[in-house]
Amino acid sequence: MRPALRSTAAAAAVGAAAAVAALLVGVDRGDLVLDGYLVFLAGVVTLGAARIAAGAFPPPRGVVRRLAESRPALHQEPESLQRMEGLVALAAVDSLDFHVRLRPLLADAAAAGYAARTGYGQPGLPQDAERLFTPATWSIVRPDRPRPESGAPGIDPASLGSVLDELESILPR
Repeated sequence: MRPALRSTAAAAAVGAAAAVAALLVGVDRGDLVLDGYLVFLAGVVTLGAARIAAGAFPPPRGVVRRLAESRPALHQEPESLQRMEGLVALAAVDSLDFHVRLRPLLADAAAAGYAARTGYGQPGLPQDAERLFTPATWSIVRPDRPRPESGAPGIDPASLGSVLDELESILPR
């Protein structure tokens, strides 16, 4: 006898023994005991049928198995954030990458903050914008910043953090 059938038959026998014991003890309502046993038996048979059906099919293989085992990512970072993280990583390694890739974004943010504070209507920063920024930030966002040589170390994360904090403080909310 197969294990699923054996366990189903054993559970049905245990339920029958419990029903007979209830009748022997003297339960007045034998019809309710029979109804309860039939509901229990229906559940046991359904469980046994499910176990037999599960054993009748082979386990999934190939594409179906990979799809069944794969879990979708719970959280995926936006593509723009991934690009920005890449720019920051490159800027930390090489000063030319910082100058060409990340510094223009910082300069645009500085120009937007300056325009919001002063009402300046031209693109970029004028030379008198220096008074609004600390010397470290101005040396990065100034319009006439010389292009560095490739291979020099980029900006360290602490300096970049302080520049970002300053730019964030002047941008309108």
